[in-house]
Parts: sequence; C-alpha cells; structure tokens
Amino acid sequence: MQCTKNKLRKLAKICGIVPASLPSTLQNPDITTPLLKHLKDKDSPETPALVIDWNDAGFNDTPTQDFRNGVVGQTKAAIIASLMAHGAGDYLDLNIIFAALRSVLGLGI
Repeated sequence: MQCTKNKLRKLAKICGIVPASLPSTLQNPDITTPLLKHLKDKDSPETPALVIDWNDAGFNDTPTQDFRNGVVGQTKAAIIASLMAHGAGDYLDLNIIFAALRSVLGLGI
C-alpha cells in the first residue's frame, strides 16, 4: 500500500496537483505503474500519450435497440488497431498507454 501511495504522490507532483485530485483512472495502480515508467523512459516531455482505462463491459458491437453503442466492428481490438495504424506505439504491450501520437492527434509531425 505504501508503494502505491508513493507512486500516486510522484504522479501527482508531475501533474502539479495533490494526489486526491488525480482522476480515478490515474489512481489505478495497474495504470500508475506503467505510466510512471513511460514518463521516465520517454524521449521528450513534449511527446504526447493517450492513457486508456478500458471498460470491456461497455463494448456492444451488435446493433441493439436503445443502446448507445451498436456499431458492428466497434471493438477494443479495432480501436487499438486504428491507433497503431496511425503511428501510435503500445507502450509495454499492455493496451493502456499509446505513445508517439503526433499523427493520430493531427499534429502533423
């Protein structure tokens, strides 16, 4: 538990906020640990990254009446494939942090 608290404090300091102000996604140790490693390993502080806390139960790729998401093929794998096809790297192959997103974000670099 202390290790997690230390990591939360470290991430909050990097973000310039107090740990309690971190979004719940960034308080998840399964995300915090690889995110801190990414921040340490990345080439530049300007390198953008996308952090995703997947809700696998939220995917409904079969058209269903009164459901918001009923697009066939709209799956986690399809989203990941699209990110990767547009230049994102799957940091540590965890499907959590996608880095080097300049072309994905339309930055043209």
